[in-house]
Amino acid sequence: MREAPGGGRRWAALSLLATLALFAVILPATAPAKHHHKGKAKAAVRILTADQASLIRDGGLTLSVKSKSRGKLRIAASGDGGDGYFGTKKVRFRRKGKHRKTIHLALTSAGRSLLSACGRHTVDVAVRRGKKRLAAASAELAPDQSRCPKGQPAPETFRVGTAVEDITPTEPMYVGGYGDGFLVDGTGHGGQFVHDPLQVRAFAVARGNHIVVFESVDSQGWFAGYQSPNGGDGVDDARADAATRLQEKGFDASAANVVISSTHGHATPTIMGIWGHTEPAYLHEVKQAAVQAVSDAVDSLQPAELWAASGTIRGLLSQVQGTDQMTGYAVDLDTPVLWARRPGSGATIGVYANVPVHADQYDATEPGNNQFTADYPGYVRDRLAETLGGTSVVAMGTLGRQEGIGNTPDYSEVTEQGTFITNALDRALATARPVTDPTIAAGEQQFSTVAENEGLVLALMCNHGGLDPYCPEEPAENNGAGTWDWRDVGGIFTINRSVSPPYFDGTNLGTNATVARIGDQLYATVPGEAFPEVGSAIRRAYAAAPGIRDTHVIGMAGDQLGYYWDQRDGVYPDAQIAQSDFEKYNLGSHLAEDNVAASREAGDSIGLSSTAQSPFAELDNPNAFAEPTIQFYPNRVETTADTVSIYATAKVAQAPGSASTTIGSSAGTQGDGMIAFDYGDGTSDLRTNQTRFDHTFPGPGAYRVQASVTDNLGMTYRWVQWVVVDPSLSVAVDQAVSGENVVLTPRAVGGQRWNVLAAHWTFDDGRPDVDGTQLTLPEATGGSGTVTIVDGAGNTASGTWAVASG
Repeated sequence: MREAPGGGRRWAALSLLATLALFAVILPATAPAKHHHKGKAKAAVRILTADQASLIRDGGLTLSVKSKSRGKLRIAASGDGGDGYFGTKKVRFRRKGKHRKTIHLALTSAGRSLLSACGRHTVDVAVRRGKKRLAAASAELAPDQSRCPKGQPAPETFRVGTAVEDITPTEPMYVGGYGDGFLVDGTGHGGQFVHDPLQVRAFAVARGNHIVVFESVDSQGWFAGYQSPNGGDGVDDARADAATRLQEKGFDASAANVVISSTHGHATPTIMGIWGHTEPAYLHEVKQAAVQAVSDAVDSLQPAELWAASGTIRGLLSQVQGTDQMTGYAVDLDTPVLWARRPGSGATIGVYANVPVHADQYDATEPGNNQFTADYPGYVRDRLAETLGGTSVVAMGTLGRQEGIGNTPDYSEVTEQGTFITNALDRALATARPVTDPTIAAGEQQFSTVAENEGLVLALMCNHGGLDPYCPEEPAENNGAGTWDWRDVGGIFTINRSVSPPYFDGTNLGTNATVARIGDQLYATVPGEAFPEVGSAIRRAYAAAPGIRDTHVIGMAGDQLGYYWDQRDGVYPDAQIAQSDFEKYNLGSHLAEDNVAASREAGDSIGLSSTAQSPFAELDNPNAFAEPTIQFYPNRVETTADTVSIYATAKVAQAPGSASTTIGSSAGTQGDGMIAFDYGDGTSDLRTNQTRFDHTFPGPGAYRVQASVTDNLGMTYRWVQWVVVDPSLSVAVDQAVSGENVVLTPRAVGGQRWNVLAAHWTFDDGRPDVDGTQLTLPEATGGSGTVTIVDGAGNTASGTWAVASG
């Protein structure tokens, strides 16, 4: 049975109280400490924390301190012989005689990183009055076998660099993804045809002469190779040129070490034809920016610890029947995050995240829009920069049949989706684990697949005419400049993908699959909009591979070959497929299995052990198409704000001939267009279908929010999503002396939990701002200012700080 949110926290709190009470009884026998005091000592200290598990769970050391005299004592601790791993405490005893106090010394970020590593750890505690040492104790903490059963090493130090290159259009262009022949020129916006910047972003991870660079490009898609006049401007060309630069900088690298993917934004210029003419100069600019971003990311490499996590976007990812979403079939919720932080300070260097949902909420062709935008990837990376710091790279995960639910096709809904995704990434980072395996490797496998879509094949064969007897002549006014309007013949613009080997041989399209390994994290590329079953098969293939903990999918990587629909009879129901545009943009039935096989070969090339797997349609609910569907998402799943914005959608059964024909908020209100909500806080109401609204909860707590509709058969269909309202967040600052320095560590009070993902420090004396979950200052110079923290749900709080004297 799944425990309700909140129940685990209450049990943890009770367990903590019981454990602390038990320590006082059993620890003298089970965790003896060495006490360094002679004769009639005026103070004594005993370490009550017995093991690594208790240390991490409690966020610090629990101590028993005894004093026979009045006055203020200063208690400090070190871990594994190093200072700065715990905060310090000043305790005042107001009466003479034997008096004992139980105190807590909080772990700093550096201490948490070090003392979370597997193995035995020694802690030392000292009690001082002024500069005089009155008492000391040391203890060896028993290792946490559940955390490190095999005695893994401490986090490895990698080198990480990031870069950003601008590819914002400087003139009107055709948009790719929505509408055929729509020129974005900023009409209605005073000629401002760009809402927010389009960019290439790179995230490089290196160790020694090994490197992998992940790159994300704000584009609907980018082909591996091109026809003239853009021969040499494909993804493969960019990767090859970037690999040359890596080699020149001393890395053992090939194109396999450079992973380039598109965000699949539907409000970006087309560089593939299909929806409009590709501007050759702009495509070349994109290619040059991609190569430069790799070079710049390498030039910015710096020491870093890597942390890995995986979140979920359940709620936003549609499971309601739609144009490109099939109800009842499995979805891919895996939202992996790779987090690079500076050793010691914990400051964020960069984030690489893969989000498995289309970036197509904003439709530039809708009245009043008419602008280019990076959609939610742009919004999310800006919010992460504001809260975490560093440079965030937001790329795609699985995309086929992975659409979001949303309200309107303008930027207001992009903001809500971006807020939800940012919240999901923050919550994932709260559970991040350090990457302790130093392995960096990448492999690539070329493969080909049968091109069954004759319309798409003709569109690329006819781009310059004469390659097929059915091709009309290329208009003379096009002058060989890339693509042209083929709608009178084929319903789309021509396609400028290469028609030369290895990209096309008249029957098969050629492309590639890459796997990149960072420690125990494996990333596999799919050159298009792979369905969830493709990622599932790849994960099964590496499920038993030694050293691999998690396998993730990078969508739209290395190429854009459209959907992965297997159109052979009996694989998918015709009625559901008929509602999609899969037939128009699908390449062929064998792409999925060919991709999975190539991914295995790429993995085998770098020494991974995989097993043969075939992708198959994974059906969770075979009756879903004949039933109503309902879903909602809050713009934040966890927050200190008591008001959240909610969007809900429900649809009647879609299967032809279904006995379920209408829905309503109850059995007696069929067709009322309303959804019944129970907010789990003692309140309920009815809300209009497919609208956005706000709900205010009464205060902190975990709320089981349920939306439901009932059909004409009296059957009720529900969607449940938990919303957690955190206690208000504030910040305290712990201080510890390390040599001639003082180490300041911010501590979250309230909020999501004791996690502090990021801290931003400002100084009253005008010194430059500093980021980091730990700040080290010369004790003699002191200092004061303001610190702003971000917790594991993206909540923020600010407070003043000052270096304590004496």
